[in-house]
This record gives sequence, structure tokens and C-alpha cells, in this order.
Amino acid sequence: MTERSLSYTIDNLLASPTSRAFNEPTPSTQSLYTDGVGPEAINPGVLTSVIEQAAGVIYNGKTGFNNTQTGYRLGIDKSNGLAKFYIGNTTDYLNWDGESLTFTGRSRNTVRITTAFEDLSNRFSTVTGGLASATSSGGGLEISVGTTANSYARVFFGASTAKIRPFHESSFIADVSCTDVGIGTTGNNGNFYIGISDTFTAGDGTNFTITNNQYGYKVVKADGVLTLYATHGNGTTETATSISTVTQNQSLLLSAVYRNGMIRYYVNDTLSATHTTSLPSTATEIIVAGWFFANNANTAKAYTWRVGAYSFEKLGGFT
Repeated sequence: MTERSLSYTIDNLLASPTSRAFNEPTPSTQSLYTDGVGPEAINPGVLTSVIEQAAGVIYNGKTGFNNTQTGYRLGIDKSNGLAKFYIGNTTDYLNWDGESLTFTGRSRNTVRITTAFEDLSNRFSTVTGGLASATSSGGGLEISVGTTANSYARVFFGASTAKIRPFHESSFIADVSCTDVGIGTTGNNGNFYIGISDTFTAGDGTNFTITNNQYGYKVVKADGVLTLYATHGNGTTETATSISTVTQNQSLLLSAVYRNGMIRYYVNDTLSATHTTSLPSTATEIIVAGWFFANNANTAKAYTWRVGAYSFEKLGGFT
């Protein structure tokens, strides 16, 4: 069977069905493959195809079912009658040879870690200072900070001992709430953070800037007023967007998705912030998949943050 190309140029083609263009080969039409195309659908001018077509095959770049050329080829292989699809180049490709699928690159495995903080003694690391504690109960994680200045508690956990690249194509979701006996009280200063971070700097309760590679949420408490921020850092600078104030025992469903070159922050299922610049390094490999932290400054009032459950997901699996 003779191959017929669908790569062509049409000049000065008359649209009439009775036009000589469709009754005699002319320079305008002698390379046109018109099977099944009504002439009334073709207008005068120039028409250039971006694909090529042979009997039983469409393709661009690839002249055979192999990986020696860049492009794609879909159709029937005349040598064995099998339907095939080849796309890619000599090093990166996806091939369906009629019987099996072959592709290069990494598998798109997904790491998912979900916890209700049933037992902090396993897989969790807990560090406290001053008058503070981190405990688990039927309600999840409780991080409590007392009235001693600069008290703090932090909890973090990871994916066993394997390292992952959590920054990009990852997400987390958690429900949190706060009980603070000193809301609205002058001098009641402190911080809270939840998210994904490669390390952590505690801050001093009033100046809570997190510049290391991280993304998540922070709450800055100044004179008893709690303000929720979407935050991320890239190792040098922090980007923080103020979202709202936090009230006593307010339930917050916090989630963040880092994908397609941006981080989207959702509070109670509502998109509340989008960050697109100075993002965390995608090459950073860490074990930690979740950070939870609270501290105070001056002689702050006692307060407790509760995290009912936390879920982390990373596309692409382990590195």
C-alpha cells in the first residue's frame, strides 16, 4: 500500500464542490490527501499540517517503531500486524509494542503517612525546654507551654530512616485548635508552627521568622492576639501571608499542596494563599515529614495547641 502524506500546503483553492481543484490535479491540490474531506470545508489560503499520516499510522518524527528518532508513532506495525505506540527520544521514552509497556524514568510511587499521634514514643522525636510538654491522647497531639519565659516544645516525625524530597509534589493536611487562657492579654506572646521543614529555628516568641527550607503554617501571638500565616522558606528568606486571626478553641482544617511550581494553602477547605516565588529547594533530602512546634516569650500565659490528626503525601516515592 502506498503511503500518503498529510503534510501539505494549499494555495488559491476554490471552495466550490464543482471546482476544477477537485476534478483535476493542479499545483494547489496534487499533494492533498482529501479522502473523507468535503471540499466545502476547505477555504482558500494556506493549510499546514503538524502531523504525518500513512496507511494505518499517524506519526511525527519517528519513521519506525523504535527509539532512534525523537517524536511519536501510533498505529499498526506492518511487520507483525500489532497495534503499537512509541513516544520519546533515544533516552527517555514510553513504548507499547502490542504486548508490553516499557518506559524510562522513575516510578511514580507515592509515600503516604497518616497519624493520630497514638504513641509519641515510636517514630516521633520530642524536645522540650522550660515549662512545656508534648503528649498524645485520644484527641491527638497536645503541645502545652507554661508561664516560664521561652518555654518550648517541638515534635517531628519522618518516613522511617529513608530520605525523601518533600519539597515539590507533596501535601499535608491537619486539624488544629488552640486553648489560651491569656488571649487578649498584654505580654502574652508566643508562636506555633505546623508543616514540613528540613530543620527548625524556634524564634523568640515575638519575632518568628522561619527562613530554612519549609512550608506550612505559623501562628504569631502578640499581646494575646493570634494571627495565622501561610509560610515558606527557601534557606535564605521567608515568605509569609497573613490569613486571619485565631480565636479561642477555633477548629482549623489546615492543608497545603506544593505542586506545579506553587504552594497552595487551604484553610477549612478554602484557598487562602498561593505562593509562587522563592520556593523551598526541590533537591533537599530529609527524613522529617512533619514538624509541630510551640513556644512563648516574656512571661506568657499558659496555652495548648491540639493537632487531632496529620496526613502527609509525597508523589514520586523515596529518593
